[in-house]
Amino acid sequence: SDLVVVTDKSGQIEYVNKAVEEVSGYTNAELMGKNRDIWKSGKHGEKFFSEMQDTLSAGLPFSGLAVYRAKNGKLFYLEEPVTPFRDGDAITHFISTGKDVTHQKNLKEKVNYLTHFDVLTGMPNRVLFADLLEQGIIKARQSDWLTAVLAIDIDRFKLVNDEFGFSAGNDVLRAIAERLTAMVGGGGTVARIG
Repeated sequence: SDLVVVTDKSGQIEYVNKAVEEVSGYTNAELMGKNRDIWKSGKHGEKFFSEMQDTLSAGLPFSGLAVYRAKNGKLFYLEEPVTPFRDGDAITHFISTGKDVTHQKNLKEKVNYLTHFDVLTGMPNRVLFADLLEQGIIKARQSDWLTAVLAIDIDRFKLVNDEFGFSAGNDVLRAIAERLTAMVGGGGTVARIG
C-alpha cells in the first residue's frame, strides 16, 4: 500500500508502483522520465526542498510530510521518507516510500475546524473567541490601545424558530453573521458564542 518512487540523481522518475498511479492519477507511462516536480503543489516553500536536497546530497535519508498535487488537481499528503541509493561511494538514485495520509490530514483539519468554528455560520466559536480576545487584550496592553467587546443578543429568536421552523431560524442566523462580519471588516472579530 506504500507509494514507491525511484528517481535518478537529478530527480527523473525511473520507477513507480501501482499505489503511486492510484493516488496521483498519473499512469506509469505519463510519469516515466518526468521530474518529481510533476506533483509539486506549491504548498511548500523553497526551504522545504532545499533542506531535502541538502540532506540527500549529504547521503543522509530525509523524512517529512509532503503535500503534492494529483493529476485531477486535488492535494494529497504523504508521510515520505526518501533514501539515497549508492553504487559504491556515489549516489545514483533516490528511493521514496510514502504513506498516503490524506484521509488522516483531512480528518485532523475537520476536527480542528469543528473545535474552533461554528458549523452553521462559519464564525469563530466560543473557544476561538476566548483565544482571540486574550491575544487582543495582550496586544492592546503592549501597544497602549483600547479594546472593546460588544455582546449582541437576538430578542425573541425562539419565536422565529417556533413560527417558521429551524431552517428559517438558521437562515436568519447566517444572514446576521454575514452582516456583522461585513460591518466589522478586518478591524475586529465576530464570533458566535451561543
